Amino acid sequence: MKMGLEGPPPPQANLVSPPSVPAIPSTVVALRYLGRSAITLRGLATDHIYSFSQSQSVQQIDSRDAEAFLRTRYFRRHHPS
Repeated sequence: MKMGLEGPPPPQANLVSPPSVPAIPSTVVALRYLGRSAITLRGLATDHIYSFSQSQSVQQIDSRDAEAFLRTRYFRRHHPS
């Protein structure tokens, strides 16, 4: 005795990917870390990980994350000469 489903296979769904949402362009700002110890921080807005040290004290930071960093005494905007 044969067990199983009889009849034609079910129709295949025509799956279409939804249109992709374009990423919101963000701007970056250069920040200088004023501390002496190496630190690693997570951006509050982007969840991006940033690592700073004395040898890597100036970095480009997403502007959405930069505002929180600038509220501390450890960061200043970097204006290249």
